[in-house]
Amino acid sequence: MLSAEKIDEIVLDIAGKKLPRESVDHVNSFDATDSEGHEAVRIVITLKPNVASRMDGDAVLDTLVGIQSRLSAAGEDRFPLVEYASTDDDGPNGDPES
Repeated sequence: MLSAEKIDEIVLDIAGKKLPRESVDHVNSFDATDSEGHEAVRIVITLKPNVASRMDGDAVLDTLVGIQSRLSAAGEDRFPLVEYASTDDDGPNGDPES
C-alpha cells in the first residue's frame, strides 16, 4: 500500500500530462472502501477555475487509465476511486466542503 503522498505525486504527474496544460490545482487521496466493502483509495483531483468546461472525455479516460496502471505498477493494490472537484465550487473560505 502506497502512502497518500506518493499516490498524490503519481496522480499529479499523470493528470498534468493528460489533462489540459496546468489545469490541476491539487490532488488529495484518502483511504476508502468500495461498494463491495474492499479497501480502496479515494482520489480527488481539484481543477483550477474554468478548466472543467475545456476537458474532453478522452483526456478524462486517459487520466483514469494512466492512474490505474501507474498505481498498480508502483505496488498499490487498492482500487482508485477518482473524482474531480473544481476551485470554481469552493465555499467562502476556499474550501470545497464549506
